[in-house]
Amino acid sequence: MAHRGEYERQLRVELVEINATRDRIPRRRKDANRNDSAPGEFVERVVDFRVWAPGESGLINKEFVRMKAVRKKNLFLLALIATLAGGAASLTAGPIDKYSLAKALPEDVAMAVYGRQHSGQEFLRTQWERVWEEIEKVRFDKDIKRFFQSMAEENGATAEDFDATWQQMCDLGAMVDWSALAEREMAFGMKMGFPTPEIVFICKASNEKAASNFTGLSGIAQQLVEMSSEGLVLVTEGEGEKVRHTLTPVGVPFPLAFTLARSGDSILIGFGSTLPDQALRLLNGESGAPIAETKRFKEAVSELPNGEDSVVFVDIAKLMAQLRSVIDAAMQMAPPGDDEEKAMVEKIVARVFKMIDIWDYAAEGASTDGMVTDNYSITVLRSDARDADLYRIIYADRTLTDPFKYVPAEAGDVSAMAGLDFTAAYTTLVSFVSEAIPDGAEHIAEWNAMQEQMGVNVERDVLSWIEGSMVSFSIPGPTPFSPAEFMIMVKVRDSDKARKQIGDWMDQLEQMVAAQGGQGVAISDAEIEGAEGFRKLIMPMLAMVGLQAPTIGVYDEWVMLGASPEIVAKTIAVGTGKAPNFSTNDRFKKEGVPFDGPVRAVSFTDLTKLGDQLGQALSMVPLAMTLAAQGQQNPGQRTLLAMMSKAGRVVRKLDFFQSSASVTTMKGQKVITHSVTRYREPAAEKPTPDSSDSSPQ
Repeated sequence: MAHRGEYERQLRVELVEINATRDRIPRRRKDANRNDSAPGEFVERVVDFRVWAPGESGLINKEFVRMKAVRKKNLFLLALIATLAGGAASLTAGPIDKYSLAKALPEDVAMAVYGRQHSGQEFLRTQWERVWEEIEKVRFDKDIKRFFQSMAEENGATAEDFDATWQQMCDLGAMVDWSALAEREMAFGMKMGFPTPEIVFICKASNEKAASNFTGLSGIAQQLVEMSSEGLVLVTEGEGEKVRHTLTPVGVPFPLAFTLARSGDSILIGFGSTLPDQALRLLNGESGAPIAETKRFKEAVSELPNGEDSVVFVDIAKLMAQLRSVIDAAMQMAPPGDDEEKAMVEKIVARVFKMIDIWDYAAEGASTDGMVTDNYSITVLRSDARDADLYRIIYADRTLTDPFKYVPAEAGDVSAMAGLDFTAAYTTLVSFVSEAIPDGAEHIAEWNAMQEQMGVNVERDVLSWIEGSMVSFSIPGPTPFSPAEFMIMVKVRDSDKARKQIGDWMDQLEQMVAAQGGQGVAISDAEIEGAEGFRKLIMPMLAMVGLQAPTIGVYDEWVMLGASPEIVAKTIAVGTGKAPNFSTNDRFKKEGVPFDGPVRAVSFTDLTKLGDQLGQALSMVPLAMTLAAQGQQNPGQRTLLAMMSKAGRVVRKLDFFQSSASVTTMKGQKVITHSVTRYREPAAEKPTPDSSDSSPQ
């Protein structure tokens, strides 16, 4: 509310544009981003200036201006006026200003998440409504009832008792319009506490919806108390639009509490002894400092270029400090007289924190505008992060300069990442065990002796030649039902050493196959132009799933594992410049995230077949599980299998995704990721017969 805490003046400018024909008959647009008006055509606009100022009502309508017959050339001037006015009226800048619940989370939360609904999400709302309609059509509720009924009957309950309990639960659930709980905004906060983390969820709707939903939730809380057999105590405070219910367990030695509260158009659901109370005071305009007004939060969010859909802030340094406090509290509860074990645990904990404490904070913002969702995330490392083991494993000098060098232009899904330093990870683990774990040095000595007995040394023979960077891609088959060909590449430090080690492994595998009589399995040399030492595996079972001849070998600085010799040859041809690489792909140029210079990761995924692929996978699982169990499932298992078949129908409605792409770079102490998800209009649906209740009776 505008009259709470530090008063804020915020100008909200709403521009409603309505194209009209010459006789001013409005017409609906299918695409809000299109501009269908002809040059010179009159456009009607409504501009509503509302200024937030202190007062009983909070919102004072200072000026209402209705302008008709504004030509399109004046839009720039209008937008400029709105921008300047907004800048003058706001005390703070950034995407968080759009969230009225920004001041409802206290400053000691380690994680703050804000979300809101807006007109740019209209397309997505329509598509998710299609998905929900399919969920309702397949009637999962019947399967869920059968599943729990079978479990209840196995435990001795009668059908009549179960039906009565089930109906009671359904009646309680029906009292709440779950989809409207956060129809306007939501906020989520979390902090570490002892003995459990504390969380708070705040949802905002219309005042009418908030009132009816709070009544329903209150009924559920009361029913929980009645069902607990005096295990819960319910205390209610307040009345009207400010009510708080607190449920506390009886006989628990720790301060635990569940909170359900209403403040006007907002409902708060929380767990913990302090956080829900702090958030409720802020929500009611009482004392407290919001995290959104702290310097760290403002600095983090100010770096986000967007945040229309959601804003996330994680104070990792604070989270680690809270976690330390939780561990200290637990240690203080240890029984006296065991100082040696306590010292050992403290030593292990201190070493772990020293190894992994490298991040300061992270922030993320997402915005949807019609058919595109943009997402930016920024993770800031601590100033002393380079001294930690985890930094050496994840970040130290790890970038990709030409991630698409070997990726064919016709690839559909592509992923490249700088990966991890596996040698650093291994040496860190060995050092930790030998120095921090009791008798750790003896355990490491036993491990080394076992390696020597087996004739292999993990660090010398494997990890020493693996650099860790990875590139993977797939090329779609010629038809929608053809399996895609894949390629996985791992960068190496020593190509000769890698080639020898992989050759030795393939020789050992060939000897094992021969000792088992072959059984149709064969390992042979793969003929690939310009490359030597590649081996291919022929196995009937792999051929059944589309893998005709998986092929492995080393070329240049990469271990290559491909679905066939042909895709390996294609990859090498691209890498040597004989064929175009993925940077020339038309879809990537239109839908991907551009980058210039070294990257930590880059990806592009074709999502046009997402629904069909998930649906096909889910529809195959019940058959495979039935064959594996030879039809011996109990009623509960059969119900779950039926639900999986129905879920296959539901996920096919995810046919509105086009592609996703992301790029991660590192600039100084900041890791920055920009990702984009694009959508498309789904194909016209064909009417299908209703088979909502196909599960067994």
